[in-house]
Amino acid sequence: MSGKQKRPSPNTFDAVIVGCGIIGLSIALALKQRGKKVIVIDRGTQEASWAAGGMLRPLTESESPEFLSLCLESAALYPAYVKEVERLSGMDVEYDTTGSLLIALNEQEWTELKQKHALAQQQGIASRLLDEQAAQKREPALGRVTGALFMPSDVQLNNQKLMEALNTILKNEIVVGDVKKIGEHSVETERESFTADAVIVCAGAWTDALVPLGVAPRLGEMVRCRMAKTLRHIISRHPTYLIPRKDGTLIIGSTVKDEGFEKRVSARSVEKLREDADLLVPRIKGWPLVETWAGFRPYREQGLMIGKRDGVYVAAGHFRNGILLAPVTAKIISEAICDGSSRSFGVPG
Repeated sequence: MSGKQKRPSPNTFDAVIVGCGIIGLSIALALKQRGKKVIVIDRGTQEASWAAGGMLRPLTESESPEFLSLCLESAALYPAYVKEVERLSGMDVEYDTTGSLLIALNEQEWTELKQKHALAQQQGIASRLLDEQAAQKREPALGRVTGALFMPSDVQLNNQKLMEALNTILKNEIVVGDVKKIGEHSVETERESFTADAVIVCAGAWTDALVPLGVAPRLGEMVRCRMAKTLRHIISRHPTYLIPRKDGTLIIGSTVKDEGFEKRVSARSVEKLREDADLLVPRIKGWPLVETWAGFRPYREQGLMIGKRDGVYVAAGHFRNGILLAPVTAKIISEAICDGSSRSFGVPG
């Protein structure tokens, strides 16, 4: 025997990641920075991560105390996460800390905002109740309102630029392929096979094609128009939100439809989104339309799952919170693989 070690196959990795959205790419980056050899396999389409609004609003999205805690942890990770992504890519992802205004148009909604303000205070999150005059002073384009809740810690970023930055950083780790089969240490596409110490599935709305977790698509339709008046804050009144971008455009969102994998933007949805936005900022219906688009959110009735299932790591069911939860999801998965951490979220005992 020569005593020489067998060279590893070029298709052998420390981790194979299925899914090239913000979750998959954030996990890949975290593992790469820990010295792991990774490959990311994707269908080559742009879905929820590209179609999202890019809002980081942990209190607004809270579903339970445990979920709120996870959202707050991820929001706290974001400044360092963005700084590192911008450093490695040389790109600006437009991280904006101006804050948001949650709007009430009647007394019931005003009562709900007071309750949300109380929850924020309990959690140590800065918030401020504003009457109509104070709200309009902070955002002069607002129409008549009963009141508003100002959330200075809410953040937005340009999720499309963030995705471009992550794709730039990881361009040598991404391959396009249609995954046909996965195992505890293997992934097969229509053209080739990969082996790895760890397989991670974060395929968004398509997760159930690989791991049956009850993930299903929910269509979200969005509108972008050219601002005729300057808006500075995220403005929202559930389920409507307005997101001003630095290029002078405004994103209006969003619908949530259970229509399978039929991607389309209906004229009625565009009309309804603009009508609802007009309740917050008068005459917004007349602002020039720039574009419309849609994407599939990964919905799971049982909620978010991050951890191991049948020998495979999964990150599934992020629904409307994929952008917000990317850093903490990457932290949980990378620490499990690199450090043997048993931490998980939403995995049945």
